[in-house]
Amino acid sequence: MKASLLKKSGYFFLGVLIILALYQIFASLKQDELVYPNVLNIFKQVGNIFINGDSYLRILKTILRVILIILTSVLLSSILGFAYYKFPSISYFFYPLINILKAAPFAIIAIYLFLAIGNKNAPYVMCFFVIFPIVLEGFLTSIDRVDKSIKDDLQLLPIPLFRKFFSGFIPICIPYIVMSILQSFGLGIKTMIMAEYLCNIEGSIGEVVYNIKYTMDFDVLLAWLVVIVIFVCIIDAMIRLISKRIITY
Repeated sequence: MKASLLKKSGYFFLGVLIILALYQIFASLKQDELVYPNVLNIFKQVGNIFINGDSYLRILKTILRVILIILTSVLLSSILGFAYYKFPSISYFFYPLINILKAAPFAIIAIYLFLAIGNKNAPYVMCFFVIFPIVLEGFLTSIDRVDKSIKDDLQLLPIPLFRKFFSGFIPICIPYIVMSILQSFGLGIKTMIMAEYLCNIEGSIGEVVYNIKYTMDFDVLLAWLVVIVIFVCIIDAMIRLISKRIITY
C-alpha cells in the first residue's frame, strides 16, 4: 500500500513538474516578464501569500462561503430527494429545473443578480445556482441506482417511510453524494471567486483579483491561482478520506 501511495505521489509531482516546465518554456519564448512571469517569481509571490496573515483570512472566508452553500444544497437536496423517493413522478419537475440552472450562462445570471439583489448577497446566490443542481442531481441519480431488491426489502420493513429513506437509502447513496460534493466544491470555489470579483467583495480573494486589474501584477495573480489549487486539492483529499472512513464503518 505504501509503495502504491509513493508511486501515485511520484506521478503527481511529475505531472506538476511537467506543467511548470511547459509554462516556463512558453514564458521564455514570449519574452514578456509582465504578462508571462517566470516560475521563480510566481513561487516567490506564493511564499509572500503564505506568510501574509490577511491571505489566510481571505481564503478562509471564500472557503466558508462555499461550504455554507454546499451544506445548504445538501440539506435541500435530501429533502427533495425524500420527496422524489415518495413521489417518483415529481422528477418531471426537478429535471427541467436542473437543466435550466446548469445551462443558463453564468455571466447573465451574475449580472442580473448583481443588479437585482446587490453585491453583498449576490455571490451566495450565484454560487448556489451553480452548486445546487450538481448536488441535487447526485441525490436523484443515487436513489435511482439503488438495487431494486434493496428497495423491495426496505418497503417490507415496519418502520416509517422517513426513517426508511434516511436510515436505509442515504447510507447506500453516500458514495454518489460525496462524488457530487467533490464535483461541486472545486466548481463552487471558482464560481465564488468570480462572483467576489464581479461584486468586488471587501476582504475576499475576488477583491485581490479585482485590484490586479489595475496593478497588472500577473505574478501575484498566478501565485493566487497556485495557492487556490493547493487549498482545493487539500480539502478534496480530506473529503475523500472522510468519505472512505464513513463507507468503511
